[in-house]
Amino acid sequence: MHRFGMTIRQRAWRTGVALMAAVGWVAACTPAWNWRQMSFPAANVRGSFPCKPEIRQERGTGLAVCEAQGWTFSLAWQDLERGDRVLLALEVSASDLAGRLGAQATPLGPEAGLQPPIGALPTERGGAFHLKAPERQAVLLTWGRRGHVYQALVLGREAPPPTALQFLRELTHLPDESGRPAS
Repeated sequence: MHRFGMTIRQRAWRTGVALMAAVGWVAACTPAWNWRQMSFPAANVRGSFPCKPEIRQERGTGLAVCEAQGWTFSLAWQDLERGDRVLLALEVSASDLAGRLGAQATPLGPEAGLQPPIGALPTERGGAFHLKAPERQAVLLTWGRRGHVYQALVLGREAPPPTALQFLRELTHLPDESGRPAS
């Protein structure tokens, strides 16, 4: 026996339990994602990524992609050089990607809370889609603006959790040359 009627083993046990509780508490308070603001001047867009993306750009196209906690987050853009091609590209954007993933594309309504960034072309062809394949699911956001077509995607084995959809909700366009916000 030691002081206050506890053995060294009992004191060690209590200390260990207290330490485990503290570690659990800190882990519960640690953010699940490592969000960072990223700007892509070539695409005139910015957003928050939950991980550091690998970025590839060449001749009017670009891709920023990263993986975190089993989810793939990507933003792709293409400069179509002719603005009249944007609507056609948007028309096939979701179905083309769904076909490459072996998935079905289902449009998501306003209740999903996913809208293209302010300043996107007002069109029925772009928007938010749920892509569902046998082994994976995704949420896709497509839109066009000033001769560019954009695709933002969250892809995983199941429907993305609300935290992952923050990636899609925080996409915005950079201010124009005069410094005015995107319109």
